[in-house]
Amino acid sequence: MSTDRFRELTALVRVAESGGFASAARELDLTASAISKIVARLERRMGVRLLNRTSRSVALTVEGEAFVAGAKRVLEALEDMEDIVSAATQQPRGRLRVYCLPTFGYRLAPLLAEFMRLYPEVTLDIQLGTDRLDLIKYGFDIAIRVGQLEDSGAMYRRICETGWVVCAAPAYLEQYGRPERPGDLRQHNCLNFSVHTHQIPWQFAGNDDGQIPVLRGSLLSNQAELLRLMALQGVGIIRVSDHVVSEDLKAGRLVRVLESHLPIERDTVWAVFRGRGGQQSPRTRVFLDFLAERLADGR
Repeated sequence: MSTDRFRELTALVRVAESGGFASAARELDLTASAISKIVARLERRMGVRLLNRTSRSVALTVEGEAFVAGAKRVLEALEDMEDIVSAATQQPRGRLRVYCLPTFGYRLAPLLAEFMRLYPEVTLDIQLGTDRLDLIKYGFDIAIRVGQLEDSGAMYRRICETGWVVCAAPAYLEQYGRPERPGDLRQHNCLNFSVHTHQIPWQFAGNDDGQIPVLRGSLLSNQAELLRLMALQGVGIIRVSDHVVSEDLKAGRLVRVLESHLPIERDTVWAVFRGRGGQQSPRTRVFLDFLAERLADGR
């Protein structure tokens, strides 16, 4: 394959995945004009329009969708050949696309710099979202998921476990007191997680105040990281997954409350990944090994 054809395939796939010339240009370190010209050259050579362009967006034509699907297979085959060489030299390299929940992405953030120092030939592409995406369709190598797995035929590996924690800043507890039982939360400012207009109930173990459906609070958000930042400011009490606040708890910036009232069941954090013939690419393997070691339960 010539260099020009490789550039054409790569440019078109990046435009399709990112949704525009500007975002594709940023990924490939080119200008949007250069990306547009590369795709236009490909269309002229193929004699067919692959993208419908408007002033605000681009979308694949029917022919474009078929072409991009084939282009992805070609680029993946090239990556597989790189992986064979990488495996022989034990030097993981190439682009690794990872999709995970925003809450877990923030937990990963402090660790990524260390991984990049250890494996400078690997380029990380971390995308955050809540949808259960098809890895192959959307071009991801790894998806980090919590809880029950769907039987998708993909490969998977256990990374760690996570559970719920109710916590607040020491300054808040000093000013407003420490709740001793779940019902006491009705007298506190509880910062709540919500999805659209639905507030998520706070679940507790046992029959006594086992679920607090509506709690008074000055903040609702669908982002646990925002709740965490407000709790650190002493605004109120939060209930989030423990991986969101693990470092804050260790440092004493946040303090657990009602620990004995929380369910003992914990969810498993899984890495779901692509593999050919049961094999992981070197970059996938070292990334999963790194996560499993750094996020091991109790660390």
